[in-house]
Amino acid sequence: MMKRILALFVILTLAVVAANAQKTTWLMGLSKDSAKVLCDNIVNNMRGGFKFKYAEPDTLNNRPDIYIFYYKSDSIKTDASLMTVTFDVRNEGGNQALEIQGSDRYYLGSFIGRYLDVFPFWKEYVDPNADKIELSNKSISTTKKIYYPNDPKNNFRLVYLIPSEDRSSYEIEIKF
Repeated sequence: MMKRILALFVILTLAVVAANAQKTTWLMGLSKDSAKVLCDNIVNNMRGGFKFKYAEPDTLNNRPDIYIFYYKSDSIKTDASLMTVTFDVRNEGGNQALEIQGSDRYYLGSFIGRYLDVFPFWKEYVDPNADKIELSNKSISTTKKIYYPNDPKNNFRLVYLIPSEDRSSYEIEIKF
């Protein structure tokens, strides 16, 4: 009987750990295709029928280490009709001295949207206990530390929910 209880406890613990690990995979360096899938997931949770338009490095600011996915809504007739999701691009696994090229990995950097559009991401990936009304009443940014055991040098990420001055839009920003 004790062995069964112990086995059940171990199985439940592993299930909880696996669920938490799955919720932090978006923090890992993604391939460009996986980054696009994450963007689509973020945008599909938003109102306004956003459609993917294009993606490119941040040429406006001459920042090739920033990659931007652009989405457009035909049903919104304001500045909010354009949605951008930015990623920090880092080349990993390379060694210049050994002439090993490595590969680009994409880390979610930020995105901006209306509160009701960004809150589902915050609730699902950042703070499952977040209260929609309580969080919306804050006039200052909210910070959450997410532990990330896959990176021994930096085992957490800071995720910010930043309201604009008039609270018409909110930015989610991830710092490493």
